[in-house]
Amino acid sequence: MSVITNLSETLYAIAVAPTGNPSVLYAATDSGVYRSVDGAQTWVHLPSLPLGAGTATTALAIASDGAERATIYVGGYGVLYRSEAFTERWHVCVLPMPPSYVTSITISSNIDEDRIILVGTAEDGVFRSNDSGEHWATWNFGLLDLHVLALAISPTFASDETVVAATE
Repeated sequence: MSVITNLSETLYAIAVAPTGNPSVLYAATDSGVYRSVDGAQTWVHLPSLPLGAGTATTALAIASDGAERATIYVGGYGVLYRSEAFTERWHVCVLPMPPSYVTSITISSNIDEDRIILVGTAEDGVFRSNDSGEHWATWNFGLLDLHVLALAISPTFASDETVVAATE
C-alpha cells in the first residue's frame, strides 16, 4: 500500500469512524476507498475492495456506523460492501436486481439494536435492510423521483422512521 498526501481524484463521499483522536477517515473515490488514520494528513489506498462490475473500481458512497466496532459500508455498482474497520475483509451485500449505482448510504443511530441501513440509488430509489445489509426491500413511499443523490436519517429514527432523500 502506498501513502499519499492528497487525494487528486474525484471524491464522492467521506465517512468518519470515531475510534479516537484523530478519528479514522474513509474516502470514496474514482479508484476505490482510501483510509486516513492521521486526520486526513495522509491517505492509504485499500486495494482489496472488489468494486463494481468487471473492472469498475469507483466507490460512490461510504458510511460508518459510528459504533465502537466501526463497521464501514461502501457502495458501488449494484452492491454494498461491509467491513469491520481495519480488517480489510469485505462482505458483499447484494442489492435487488437489476443492479443500480449506490449513490448514498445512511445508517440508523440505533444500528446495534435495529440493524437498519438505507441506501439511495441512481435509478431505483431507496432500499432498506433490517439485517445490516443481508436482505433488502424497496422503501420508496412518498418518493417522487427515484434518482437519489443523498440520504439523511432522523436522530429519532427509532420512533419516527423519518428519512430525507435529496433527488434531482
